[in-house]
Order: sequence, then structure tokens, then C-alpha cells
Amino acid sequence: MKCFKFIRDKLDFLLFLTFLGVKNLKRNPRRSILTIIAISLGLASLVFTDGLNEGLKRHMVLSATQSLSGHLQIHLDGFRENFKVEKCFDYSVFQELRSFLKKEVKAIAPRVIFRGMLSSAEESKGVMIYGIIPEYEKEVSKIDDTLYKGEYFKNTKGNYVLIGKKLAEHLRVGIGEKLILTTGDIKGELVQEVFIVKGIFRTGLKNIDENLIFIPLSTAQTLLNLGNKIHEIVYLLNNAYQSKALKPLLIKKLQEKYQKRYEVLSWEEFFPSLASTIRMFDFSVVLMTLLLFMLVSLLIGNTLIMSFQERYFEFGVLLALGTSPGHIRLMILAEVAGLAFFSIIIGLILGELVNFFFYLKGIPYAELQLGGVSISEPIRTIIVFRQFWLYPLLLLIFSLVIGSYYAYRASVINPAEVIVKTL
Repeated sequence: MKCFKFIRDKLDFLLFLTFLGVKNLKRNPRRSILTIIAISLGLASLVFTDGLNEGLKRHMVLSATQSLSGHLQIHLDGFRENFKVEKCFDYSVFQELRSFLKKEVKAIAPRVIFRGMLSSAEESKGVMIYGIIPEYEKEVSKIDDTLYKGEYFKNTKGNYVLIGKKLAEHLRVGIGEKLILTTGDIKGELVQEVFIVKGIFRTGLKNIDENLIFIPLSTAQTLLNLGNKIHEIVYLLNNAYQSKALKPLLIKKLQEKYQKRYEVLSWEEFFPSLASTIRMFDFSVVLMTLLLFMLVSLLIGNTLIMSFQERYFEFGVLLALGTSPGHIRLMILAEVAGLAFFSIIIGLILGELVNFFFYLKGIPYAELQLGGVSISEPIRTIIVFRQFWLYPLLLLIFSLVIGSYYAYRASVINPAEVIVKTL
């Protein structure tokens, strides 16, 4: 019983010191309030910056990958270097992979890709042709959503073509007009075919709107004499950042099942500038965090210095009366923790309110291009879980580290010198 009473007394005393430390914030309320406001505004700015950064990253990745490229692409090794028609593989590979990694994959689609010359009655232009299955393609790209004239393919056959707005303007054609596509087939022979403009799309991406066209997959296979072969399989994942983890699994699957050499590319590899831009954004948040900690060190340090000078005699008397140095340190750290706690609460409320406001309203970026991606829609800030624990925890730890120095200085005061100086 005596042991429990001893422990309870000690805990009561520690709680009293903690309460006393927090209560000391009232000694100079103006200084405490100004310190709390400054730190909370810094934390709110960091939370908002993180939300904006996350929203911008997600929008850029979404715009880049869902416009056409997807998150993962499978080709024969070296196909992307020159887009040779003969570097094709059986459609059965696509059928086999449809049932692989179902939990992680949102959509998968096959494609035939080749170069050719598209001609109208007035103009000609070299283009990249994508042979697609409409049903699958609309799941991995936004081509069907970006049509502003005409309509999307209704079936997998027919000499129909979808072209970009800028390409249509260059060729001076509209819906229902005829175009001649000239290319080389798998045997190297020149082939030509007449196509009818079924739809005109506008993605906002200059390269796609000027240089790409879409035709039905079976039509592309017939034109190139490919039989039942394709050039590319594209994946859209549930989480874009899983691409690096899933890439080796796909490579292993292809190596075990097929003899040909395949290459699997993640979106970071075919959008290197976008990946670099995202890393730059992440670094900006780290930099913002360091600036916040510098602000915290200056504000809390300034508060504790002034408090230390005002209460110099008080600390000396407490030590003279038998208060242990550890208890003095605890009382000062409790004061610092109180400043940090109130700052965290106010900062989080302010930061997340701003994030929520711009999540609803969005921040307009008029035709801004970052990392090779065109941003035409408002950027909506994102609220993520780390904003509620990571930054507050770092702020609290850093505050206590700064406070520990001043707490130590107060605990090593010589009571005799203090009393002599105050006489």
C-alpha cells in the first residue's frame, strides 16, 4: 500500500507541475497568444501547401496517364524506339494477362500502333495511328470523353477514324469527310485505305491533338496484314504509384509464359519530366517543413528567453526550497508543450478549412503546363491522413527539443548567486 501511495503522490506531483507549466502561459498572455498565432499560421501554411502539392500531383498524373498512356505499357523489346510494324505479338497475350493482377488493375486494353501519312483533298500530315477496341479503350483513356464533335466508335470494325481538333484544322476536314491513310504493312509493302471522319477530339495536349488518330483495332490489323497480332498492352491501375511494384511481377509473368523478349514500362519511364516535376513538388514540401521549424525555433526560443529572464529569481527560489532540477525542466517543457499543443490545434483547423474550401472550389490554372502535362481544369487540394499526424508530431518534437535547452539552463541555476544578485 505504501508503494502505491508513493507512486500516486509522485504522479500527482508531476501532474501538478505539468498543470503549473501550462498555467504559466497566462503570465504574459499577449506574448503567448502572439507566439501561438504565428506558429499555427506556419503549420496551416504547411498543411495547405501539402494539400495543394498532393492535388497538383494527382491531377498531373491523372491528366498524363488517363489521356492515353496508362500507368503501365507492355511491348516487344525495342518497339518504342522506332515503332516497327513487325515487332508485334499475339492477341492471346492480352487475353492471358486480363486475369492477372485483377485487384490492382482498373482496366487493360490492347493496341496496334504504327506511323503513316494522313491526307485530305487539301493537306497531308504524318501521324501516329492507334488501332483500338472501343470497349476497352474507353476504360483506359479519355478519348471518348474528349470528343466535342461527332461520336465515338460503336463497333470494332469499319473504316472510321477519330482525329484531334488541331489535326482536323490542319487538314481542313470535318465530320463525315474522307481521308486517305498511307502506310507500310508487315511485309514492307505500301498500302492505302480511305477513312471517314467519325469524331473530332480535343484533349488539350498539343502532341495528341496534332499528331494522333484512332481507328478500330481489326481495321488496323487488316491494313497492316498483322493477322491477330497487336503492338501494345496498356494498363490503368487503381493506384498510379503501384506501377513500380507491379512492373517486376509482369516481367516475371511474361518471361515464364512466353519466349519473346518483352519490355514493361511504368508511367515514370515514359514521362520522365513529369516524374522529375513531382519529385520537385515533394522537395518543396520538405523545404516548407524546414522553414516552419526555423520559425518555431525562433518564436519558442524568443518566448523562453524572455520568460527565463523574467523568472530568473523564481527558478532560484524554487531550487533553494528543494525543487529538483528535473522538476524544473518538466515544468518548462510542459509550458513549451502547451504552446505547441494550442498551435497545433489552431493550425490544423485553419489549414484543413482552407484545404476543404479549395477542394470544393478548386484553384484555376489557365492552360498551365508542368512536366509536359497541360493543366486546364482547376486544381483541388487533397486532405490526406499524414497532415493530421506527421506535421503536428514533428512540430511537437521540434518544440520540445528547442525547449529542452532552456529547461536545462533553468535547472542548473545556482540559487545562492540568484539571491545575491537580487538583493
